[in-house]
Amino acid sequence: MAAARSSIASEVAQWVLEAGTDSTPPSPDEVVRETLALIIFEAVISETAAKMNDGSRPAWATADGERQLRETARALADRTSLTITGPSTTEITQAVEEGITAMRSIWMEP
Repeated sequence: MAAARSSIASEVAQWVLEAGTDSTPPSPDEVVRETLALIIFEAVISETAAKMNDGSRPAWATADGERQLRETARALADRTSLTITGPSTTEITQAVEEGITAMRSIWMEP
């Protein structure tokens, strides 16, 4: 789990550097949403990796499928309702849980 947190932190830091400009960095809301998207994506991709290791590779597990997973996670994070003064721990937890549930219902085979 520590490796996943480190990976997410690294990806967010890289995204902040690439998404911002010298005069306009991403807003805190954008950073939170990108972080939510990455957490949701990593959770689902970890479940997929476990399935691939036991030989039950999902049909969508391709490079294009991974890109679509990332886009879906970002769309879900963008639709999340967050408090304008800054999201609470409860809001973030709820957003992650709802995002993972939605991703499972969209992408995971029954």
